[in-house]
Amino acid sequence: MIITVEKPVAQHLHVNPQLVNAHRLATPEAWSVRICGDFMIVMNNLLALPVIVRHPQRFNDSRSFITAFKQEFLQLMELAPIPHAKIRLVRDAQFQDVRFTSQQADSVAMHLQTYQNILTGANSIIDWDRQPSNAMLALKLAHQTVLADPDGDDGLALFDLFENYVMTNFALPAHPTLNEHNRNYRYRSGSLNDVMNAVAVGEHLLNDYRRFLENRGKSDQIIDQDLDVADDYFSFCDGYEKTLFDDLTLVYNYLIHYEEANQTRLSATQLRDKGVALRELGRFMRYQRLFSAADFDHFVQAIGQGIKDLGFRDRNYYFQRLLRKV
Repeated sequence: MIITVEKPVAQHLHVNPQLVNAHRLATPEAWSVRICGDFMIVMNNLLALPVIVRHPQRFNDSRSFITAFKQEFLQLMELAPIPHAKIRLVRDAQFQDVRFTSQQADSVAMHLQTYQNILTGANSIIDWDRQPSNAMLALKLAHQTVLADPDGDDGLALFDLFENYVMTNFALPAHPTLNEHNRNYRYRSGSLNDVMNAVAVGEHLLNDYRRFLENRGKSDQIIDQDLDVADDYFSFCDGYEKTLFDDLTLVYNYLIHYEEANQTRLSATQLRDKGVALRELGRFMRYQRLFSAADFDHFVQAIGQGIKDLGFRDRNYYFQRLLRKV
């Protein structure tokens, strides 16, 4: 982690800023600090993600600052649209080998000034009567931010960018005990000539899943529903060039984006049935020894969190998604 601090802040924290390669300042591991009154804004340079730390005058060294920063970062992650099982992965990646520098890009300074104006300016949109927490303040700033999209004209919402960063760069893979039987399910190839082989592997997996459901005494209607959900989830994973084994928490993203991807609104019953079907898929994976007991727990936890977040209509980022769609 690289943290850009201005000279007064560096002196206050008793740090000696060092020169770093300029390209490292435009990575997800680079952050910048801005003090404005009783607030400290710590912003990710590339993703523009803000973390709020209050009362910066109470820090008398860099270690106390990093401890408080890490605490506020974790609290923000718990409110962000990412699987809880990945929070530790993101935290460990961010807080390794902390270095301080005084270098700062103009675009970063501009974002920090914008956040400062929203937070403490004369026309601040913060509702202070609600006594917002640091995490809620950070969410408010983040929801006001749309970043330039190099591939389109609409721009990228900050949390969409952060969610994509976490989903792409952090994975919680399964740890199966491989044998000659379940090794057939793990076919991977980038060759166009082997596309049919990959399709055959998917069909083989679904056929085995059907037999598993039949042996559990499921009705034909339930079997068809469970197979449809499994096939749809396989397609979702394939869209990100991943399999069920590559990231146990991808099912969370599948659930929270299901309505917008399919342009439909799930009823409470439909959402519950989808959760039941996905948990059944997890049981099959554990039965086939493709999931360990710990893998199954992570998979089920991600399903539960996805259902909760999709069903919790008061969640701030969910309303932001709906507004952007409108």
